[in-house]
Amino acid sequence: TVMVIPPALDTSVYRSMDKVACRNIFDFPQKKHLILFGAMNSTTDPRKGVSELSDALKIVVSRLGVDNIEAVVFGATHGEINVEMPVHYMGRMVSGFGRHDDASLAALYSCADVTITPSLQEAFGQTAAESLACGTPVVGFGSTGVEDIVDHLVNGYLAEIGDAEGLADGIIWALEKSKDTVVHQAARNKAVNS
Repeated sequence: TVMVIPPALDTSVYRSMDKVACRNIFDFPQKKHLILFGAMNSTTDPRKGVSELSDALKIVVSRLGVDNIEAVVFGATHGEINVEMPVHYMGRMVSGFGRHDDASLAALYSCADVTITPSLQEAFGQTAAESLACGTPVVGFGSTGVEDIVDHLVNGYLAEIGDAEGLADGIIWALEKSKDTVVHQAARNKAVNS
């Protein structure tokens, strides 16, 4: 028997917050879908899947248009995401109290309609666990550590590794479920009960 024991996650900090209030904090639009992506060296490390993400976002734009979608990237101040939609680069989420600002990061997850974790190599997927704890579904590649925490079509979507078209299908699935409280609760439950 194989048992996955995820790293500890403070689910009292990583929790769902009011989307309207959180979007006001970051000055994000209220009526657009927000697609979140982030990791350390998120746009410079090819293992993080930025090329596949860019390709997937181009497919999403070709299918849905650009009027109601924006992307948010944390962990980078500029980058390689080359797509015809507004992209907000948030940099590292830090505070005066330490290297990592968990409360601001939790608010950022709460702003998003979906978090994308397109890593081609991933041991676990802390970003995915944090997003789920905030009630935000996750789209990523199977055959990585994300597969251990994302339940396909329950709290997120798993595409075949490297498949930008599948990643785009997952993003669209998540955007269509953006108001589905069952999906959001399933995401939170997975993080709390893992």
